[in-house]
Amino acid sequence: MTIEASIYTRLSTFAGLTALVGTRIYEDEAPMLCDSPVITYQLISAPREGYTMGTDGGMPRSRWEITSWAKTVDGGLHGRDIAKAVIAQVILAMERWQDISAGVQDVEIVTVYNKPRDPDTLEYGRAVDVRIAEVFP
Repeated sequence: MTIEASIYTRLSTFAGLTALVGTRIYEDEAPMLCDSPVITYQLISAPREGYTMGTDGGMPRSRWEITSWAKTVDGGLHGRDIAKAVIAQVILAMERWQDISAGVQDVEIVTVYNKPRDPDTLEYGRAVDVRIAEVFP
């Protein structure tokens, strides 16, 4: 299983998160005209720790940005508040997640931040960066 598939499986089977977004979880970007809220995730970097001269690279420690995008609901919640609620569930799903069979040794929450409102979709964004210690290949 690839790390991308493992992330998708973890997010799409976490009850608190699926209650908010259903299956609207996409690698890199969401389809246009997709219902809101939605989650996207993308690889930021994948350095290999433990590399020394004459040996293969060490343990992969990939960094991923997971973003919640949400529109303001007419007469209801502001898009920023919806995005924050979704990211709170993402953090619960990912923080200290360990699943050796999925290739994940440990997950660390690095930072949480707002994204600029998307001018095309009018969605507000909230993101979390996570660092994933992958099982040594």
